[in-house]
Amino acid sequence: NESAETMQSGTNTIKISTLKARLTKDITVNGGTVADWEGQSPMYSWIPIGGYLAGSKVRYQGHFDGQGYNISGIYCKVSTTTANHGIGLFGAVHYDGRVENLKLTNSYFEAYNQTSNIYLGSIAGYNRGCIDKVYSDAIVKGTGSLVAGIAGRSEGTIDESWFSGSVEAGG
Repeated sequence: NESAETMQSGTNTIKISTLKARLTKDITVNGGTVADWEGQSPMYSWIPIGGYLAGSKVRYQGHFDGQGYNISGIYCKVSTTTANHGIGLFGAVHYDGRVENLKLTNSYFEAYNQTSNIYLGSIAGYNRGCIDKVYSDAIVKGTGSLVAGIAGRSEGTIDESWFSGSVEAGG
């Protein structure tokens, strides 16, 4: 029985919101180039780790260490009428959450909400935890004022991180 809050691994149920994970190699979710995806969606769509999607209010409180590896080919496109969705690799990084030592390349995030704000960033839609030593060159497009390269809204810490992609916010 999998949900946005848990996943099954054999007979064990794993709580995603507190998962501690380390990358041990580069990951490619979709091949091709991000420029191609504006017109046609790639094979796999991304659901943010922790956040407000689909009524879930699970915020990521674990420790994600990319160990300097790269995640590429993330595609996430959302249109919603529900307020305060967190959209990114992580939807919401909560107080005890930490995302570090990660590269995110060749990725695309697009979110629209005609009735209220969304939190949209390539690493985290909403950050209350710590984002440290991350890099992103993603394309980020959305409505509202809470759209940015690394984190759409941050009340936490972002250290030694940089963004070289593009951001388009309208609203």
